[in-house]
Amino acid sequence: MNKEIVVFNKKLHEMVETLDYVKIIQADLSRNDFTQHGLHLNISGKEKMAKLLEDNIQKLMSSKEETTLIQKLEENLQDPVQKQDKEELMSRKKETPPHHAAAGRKSKGPRVES
Repeated sequence: MNKEIVVFNKKLHEMVETLDYVKIIQADLSRNDFTQHGLHLNISGKEKMAKLLEDNIQKLMSSKEETTLIQKLEENLQDPVQKQDKEELMSRKKETPPHHAAAGRKSKGPRVES
């Protein structure tokens, strides 16, 4: 396997290991599962990936310990730091005047150019 791919995969695993709502699925595919040029999955590869995804989704759906993604997002919104960030963002939007063509003009009368 290409060294750059190995390094990238390692970094990816490190980035998502703390996220409860991300699961990396290891696919055991061979060269025979790809098209002739090797870039896309062929029918066999697509069938294997579909089965792998189906199995993992079934496992997640049947797990009583897992919470849904929506529940996780709701929990994150109740996190005081994220809630404060959201409130600050909303207050900044209210403070920022709208941009339009008449901005900066004092009168609403017709513009006369000389």
